[in-house]
Formats: sequence, C-alpha cells, structure tokens
Amino acid sequence: MMQTIVDLARVFGLLFFIGLPLLFCLSLIIASVLDGAKKRAIKKAEEAGVELTLKPDPGPSAFAIEGIIYCIGFIVIGIIIVVAMVLGISLPLDLTEDLENIIGATVFGVFDILIWTVVIWSPYYYRSERRRLQRTLEEALIKEE
Repeated sequence: MMQTIVDLARVFGLLFFIGLPLLFCLSLIIASVLDGAKKRAIKKAEEAGVELTLKPDPGPSAFAIEGIIYCIGFIVIGIIIVVAMVLGISLPLDLTEDLENIIGATVFGVFDILIWTVVIWSPYYYRSERRRLQRTLEEALIKEE
C-alpha cells in the first residue's frame, strides 16, 4: 500500500515539474500569438477603411490565471505555516516516512490538478479568442459595406 503512495507521489511530482514550465510557456505563446492576431486584424480593418474597436477580453487572461494559481499556492503555504505555528509544531519535524509520502502526494496532487486544468483549457481559450477576434473584424467590415 505504501509503495503505491510513494509511486503516486513520484508521478504527481513529475507531472508538477512538467506542468509548471509548460503552463508558463503556453501562457507566453498564447499571449504573443493573440497579440499578433489583434495587430493583423487592426491592420486589415485600417486597410479596408474601417474602424475596429476591440471589446475587452470577456475573462481573465492567461497571465491572470497563472498568477491566480501562484497566489493560491502561496495562500495554501501560508495557511499551513500559520496552522503549524498555532499548533506549536516546529521544524525540524519528526514525521514518519509514510506520513511524509502521504502529505507529499496530496500536495503535488492538488497543484497538479490546478496546473493541468489550465494547461488543458488553454487551447480552448486560444480558439475562442481567435473566433471572437475574427467575428469582430467581420462585423466591422460588414457594417462599413
């Protein structure tokens, strides 16, 4: 049983350390590609003699989502530290190896769920933003005609 938890903790740790840089890279790539698409749409509209006013994004940006995940992590770590201080737990803490494995698997599992949810959701965000931009450009061009 404990070997299963140790293996699970290793898998969660690996997923965490793969997901974190992937999340960062995806947010940079999506932000730069969408910025380029907006500039091209504005250029097309100007060439057609149409004024294109882009509405603000309907939801948080990829950077905001990544920042929220970091904030949640810091808040969780802060809560753990405060609870440990209130309970009088000091470091170094003598925990059994089994308990350390369970705690590690749980922490990595929670962060994995948060990170990989955003990683999986990001292509859908990109497609919806591109469609919204294309619709806005088409509506502006149709109004001008």
